Amino acid sequence: MVNDFDKEKNVLDLYNFSYISELILKYSYEYEHLIITEHSYECLLDIFNYLLSDFLFNKKQILVLSNTYINEIKESEIITSLGSRVIQFKENIDIDACVKEQILSLPQLTGKTLISKVNLLSRNIDKNVNLIRSILSFFTDQSEKSLSILDKYTITNNCLSKYDYLFKYYKIFRIKKPLEKYSYSEIYSTVNKLINSDVIKRYIRYRRFTNNNMIKILKDKINYNELDLIISKIDELVKDTEFKISFIESQYTSDFIETFSINPDMKYNDINNLVNIVNFKYNYHLLTQKKKNKFFGLFKNKKNLIDQENNLTNFVNFENQIKNEYLINLENLNFHLNKLKFLKDILKKEAYNELFNKLIKGEDLKEILVLYKKIINLCYGIKDIKKEIESLNPIESEILNYCYDNIEDKNNITNILINIPKLKLYLEIEDQELKNTEILNKYENFDEIIIEICGDVVNRSNLLLPAINSTWDNILRENLKISSNDINKADLSDEEIFKSLFPCIISNLDTNTLTNLNNKNLIFDKIIIIEDVNKIDNEKLNYINTLSNDIIIFSKNSIDSNINFKDYKNILVSETRKLIISNSENNILTEIQKYLEKLGYLIERNSYVDEFNINLLIKDSNSNIITAVILDGEIIEKENYILLKDIYLSKSLKDKNINLYRIWTRNWWLNKTKELSKLANYLNEI
Repeated sequence: MVNDFDKEKNVLDLYNFSYISELILKYSYEYEHLIITEHSYECLLDIFNYLLSDFLFNKKQILVLSNTYINEIKESEIITSLGSRVIQFKENIDIDACVKEQILSLPQLTGKTLISKVNLLSRNIDKNVNLIRSILSFFTDQSEKSLSILDKYTITNNCLSKYDYLFKYYKIFRIKKPLEKYSYSEIYSTVNKLINSDVIKRYIRYRRFTNNNMIKILKDKINYNELDLIISKIDELVKDTEFKISFIESQYTSDFIETFSINPDMKYNDINNLVNIVNFKYNYHLLTQKKKNKFFGLFKNKKNLIDQENNLTNFVNFENQIKNEYLINLENLNFHLNKLKFLKDILKKEAYNELFNKLIKGEDLKEILVLYKKIINLCYGIKDIKKEIESLNPIESEILNYCYDNIEDKNNITNILINIPKLKLYLEIEDQELKNTEILNKYENFDEIIIEICGDVVNRSNLLLPAINSTWDNILRENLKISSNDINKADLSDEEIFKSLFPCIISNLDTNTLTNLNNKNLIFDKIIIIEDVNKIDNEKLNYINTLSNDIIIFSKNSIDSNINFKDYKNILVSETRKLIISNSENNILTEIQKYLEKLGYLIERNSYVDEFNINLLIKDSNSNIITAVILDGEIIEKENYILLKDIYLSKSLKDKNINLYRIWTRNWWLNKTKELSKLANYLNEI
């Protein structure tokens, strides 16, 4: 076990498991210009070799420049493996002759089978890497509005069962799906704000007030400044012993009341029309008799003519009688209505119409007016609470409304309120898991997939150097259209084809050499410089920029010169290492530690194996490490490259004969007792 990255000699295994190198390789494809800084030149050379092998296998032509480390570069495994395929550039170099030498030394075998094996292994690695990445993404991806499902498992702590007190609330929550437009963090912060305030009691009082059917007679918007005056006027009416309509009643009264209830704004003309209708309704027989007398007038005597005149007179008299009655009753009604008119400002239309109907029916209004006064007083007493509750923001209102509407005992509203954030997460977990059943069927095979990737990486690494040689030999064959070692058939007249035939040129980093390289009109896919970045002046940088658009500089020292490197992505290897170092005080690990210590195991937290932080190391009574326990949430992180950590951690532990035991937060969430038993059984077996 080591605590320092550089104490372990084989931390970076060339072409094999180089976590840092793989990260930097990823960066090299993302950024055109890189400066990689590390105090150890051995580390820089290891990273250089790692990157160079990848570039060359992918048919990139590379220019390597250095003064200080030129001999170490020439002696590196990949350069020596390439042999004459690498051109060591000098002032008088004959590149034509170098390429011809390569043609003469072409092997008979094309190595296509070897290249196919490397490609097959690469595809298989990519396939499994994508599978692993999809598993990691499922657990760790989060959006602006949502936590990762790993965080949701941790916060909710355990899967709900039908025996949990929260389950009855969740059944309702699942059906109604409230608060979908709000994130967990928004709901959580709002709930805490509500709980830490006094608003809940006032909200309950407000809802009881608004849910009272009697309160619903009042308009939604009330001018509280006028309530005192309204109450005063109600008191006056209640005390007024004469405030009751006394109609002139007759057989015609009901028609008047019925018509007035429909048209309370009756005018003089309306009365005239109504009188005509009512008179005809009740006294039409007088007119009918008159018509009959006219028809048979020639046959009637004088007495009948007198009766006709009397009937007509009576009809007119009835009309005057009805009109007189209606006018008096109308005046009486309007008088009383004017006294009630102030209630229109506070009562809803339906309530006011009910009062109006009672009035025109001659009922005593004192009892209902007293009730209205009580309601108005109650409304006045709650005006401050009403103003406060109605000023709550939408999410506060929606949360309180949901809680109040879905709990029987309103005084226990806090019980459901405090769990609303968790209910939100439970619903999101259920939805996410339903949509990702395929991933859930594969995640527990994670370590098996890692092992397969590791094996493929090892096999690919063993084949990579000879595959690089075969790749560039085939480039010669294909571009020059030769099938055997016959230099006479090689056509080197096409300068553009000629420029693409060599994989790598190594050269000193000086102005004369760079000038000669420019004169050759050579263009490179990438330039790799291994030198102190502060020894590169503007003149050299300008020459280098004409040779390639992609430049990687390896430097022991950080930038302190006046050269403008603003277009370069500066990577400090020491900082990059921190991606794989993380200490944890996770509650799950604490529970596991206590459980294992009771079983007699020695536990060490947040220790290092090579550069990797291990959540929990289990030791026997002799302090020998027997198992490293990692929690998915501690080793899986959000970075795109974090998959590498799992691969290299597995390899590092395997090399030291340390067992790796992974606990998935989801399994702990489903049944932590079962997970602890599984771990105990595993330790007993080994």
